[in-house]
Amino acid sequence: MKYEKISANSIGLIIPTEKLEKLIKFFENEFDDLTISSVLSNDTKINFQSDTEILKYENYKTRFITSIMFVCEKYVSGSGEAKLMLEISDKRELENGYTVKYDLKFDDDVWGFKFESELNDILSSMKASYSRIINYNSSLLFIFTGVILLILSILVPTLEVDNTFDSEILFNLSVLSFICLLVINPVEKFKEFIFPAILIGIGEQKDEIAKRSWYRNFVFGTLLTSIIIAFLFSFN
Repeated sequence: MKYEKISANSIGLIIPTEKLEKLIKFFENEFDDLTISSVLSNDTKINFQSDTEILKYENYKTRFITSIMFVCEKYVSGSGEAKLMLEISDKRELENGYTVKYDLKFDDDVWGFKFESELNDILSSMKASYSRIINYNSSLLFIFTGVILLILSILVPTLEVDNTFDSEILFNLSVLSFICLLVINPVEKFKEFIFPAILIGIGEQKDEIAKRSWYRNFVFGTLLTSIIIAFLFSFN
């Protein structure tokens, strides 16, 4: 019998050198042939000539790896053949978006199901703690808030309230609505920076893992401190 399993997930992935090396060694032990290719941030494609070349790639800050494709094949006499195509790439914009997808074909069911279980264990070890956040579109929240505030600023003049109070509310709501609409792009870019969908920490990008983690801790620490201070002042 022939088996095929296609799996796609949209999760945050942080891949330091040692985890990428572990994945490659896992493929080398299980398959006869392994080819690795990558796409850089400037859309250049690299076909690595050896399995270790990707680990030695400088991963320049201006030309860093954004996606990796693994193609693995083997044929065992009496057990049939097996093939794997694994893609690590930010494809969240697609209808059924993903950051990691694999297509596994095999004839030996004992080997195939065992291999898939071990593969998922390795991929799970790369899963970022903030995985759920990457799928939230923060820009939609700001658009919604901005539109609501803008509608309120239009409706306020129709309310029977004091003129001075009326003018202040109208002005404040208008300003807030425009601020919400103006910060959409910067906020989304900042979210992508501190919560990257895929971060491959090899070469010059090694330090980025610790750097992004520091920014996340700073943001969460600031928010937590603000909440505590606001809570304490509420009793005064």
